[in-house]
Amino acid sequence: MPQRHSKTFASDRDATAYVEAQIAAQRAKGYVELELASPAEAGPVNRTVRVEYVDEHTRARHFHELAQVDRSVSEHGGTRVRGVDAVDHPRDPPQVFETIADASAYVERRVEYFQYDYGADVVHRDAAMASYRPSAHATLEAQCRAAPDGPAPWAVYADWLISQGDIVGEIAARHAAGGIDDALQLIRDNLADLGLEDADGLPELTFRHGFIVGATFPRAYEAARELADVTRDFLSGPLARLVVALRFGLAGFESNNDWAPTLRAVCESPCAPYVRELRFDHYTYEDQEISWTAFGDFSFAWPLLPALEVLHIRAGAGGTLGDLHLPSLKTFVRESGGLAADELATIASAQWPKLEHLEVWFGSRDYGAAGSLASLEQILANDLQNLRHLGIVNCEFIDDVIPALASWPGLPWLHSLDLSKSVMHACAAASLVEHAKRFRHLASIDLSANLLEASHARAICGALDNVIIGEQRTYDRDDDEDDDDDEDASRRYVAVGE
Repeated sequence: MPQRHSKTFASDRDATAYVEAQIAAQRAKGYVELELASPAEAGPVNRTVRVEYVDEHTRARHFHELAQVDRSVSEHGGTRVRGVDAVDHPRDPPQVFETIADASAYVERRVEYFQYDYGADVVHRDAAMASYRPSAHATLEAQCRAAPDGPAPWAVYADWLISQGDIVGEIAARHAAGGIDDALQLIRDNLADLGLEDADGLPELTFRHGFIVGATFPRAYEAARELADVTRDFLSGPLARLVVALRFGLAGFESNNDWAPTLRAVCESPCAPYVRELRFDHYTYEDQEISWTAFGDFSFAWPLLPALEVLHIRAGAGGTLGDLHLPSLKTFVRESGGLAADELATIASAQWPKLEHLEVWFGSRDYGAAGSLASLEQILANDLQNLRHLGIVNCEFIDDVIPALASWPGLPWLHSLDLSKSVMHACAAASLVEHAKRFRHLASIDLSANLLEASHARAICGALDNVIIGEQRTYDRDDDEDDDDDEDASRRYVAVGE
């Protein structure tokens, strides 16, 4: 009498492999296969499988979700920010397989791939759950982000918003028809609908195709509300859906300045995964001296800003940068009147494989600067193969820099060099003339705001036709002193200290 038994497998692929192994074993015993019947089509399937994993470098949490409806499988993924999905792109068109079993096997293979290659955890596997559909907002916003210079997706999004009665669509249309003034007036007339308490919470805005993509927040320490609160309110509202660039004025007066709460507001906002530019530099000496200005502890932020391409910090009293693992960063500018040793070490150990523009203001020893040729060499020893612009700015040890750059293997990669605001005088000028052929390939060498005399400038311009002399500064020296830089170096000051 025939006997039957059943086995349950974790996946369709495991079941198929078991059947094929059993057939092979029977053939080895001499059995002959008379007929290989086509398996009956599996029953209806409507399920969603979701995996999540943490990037070992950025520490950002990612997800990937597969939705299967019978023979159709679609996928999407993105980043998790404070428990909220940030979809990186709209769902691709679904793949359609010959059978439901083939579709099911594909889903299991994809799950195994994320488990084995990324250490992902399966956080959801629900056969009864309807497949995920990203919101129209997410889909249309992703299309706009994918085509920043193409107006068509932005126009489609504006039309859809208008059809939904969304004031942001009307603002985009007003900007396209009447310009920025008309758009700003419509914003002021609808502050409550846009989640803003009053016009004081409205930053300076930058538009693209009618939508706001950038915001500059002026100094806030004299205002009734903190800069972090104003930032948080704006970024949580509908105006900021497509914001990618943010610039900030002072958050406090003198030593009380701390941009860390403001940066945390950025990182907790829905736009955090898409922010490309962050600038903490919107003030002048008339507002506050750079030497009085700290920036705070930024170490928590970088894993939450995976798209960041530009980072500019202007502060002389220091702060904490943390581990600068910034895989998308292209521009880093650190302005200071006295850059401390810990920040120099952090910059030297940074991981930024796409960096193209590096600008470091070293500053004055009188204001805490710890920079030296050794610290510069540590920075230049980093992997900077994509670097095209180097700024060694506001530098007291510029006399040592020229010969070091002339022998640096990365110099031929550069397109431009900035040596401005330093203490360049006779010694550095002579060194630049001596090594001129190593610098002739550069498009420009900025020497402005140094201490070059007319004779130095003539000698340099005679050897190099790519220099920007600009306006030079003067310094006090006794008339009877000879032109010995070693003797008068102590009386030469960088342009920015105080």
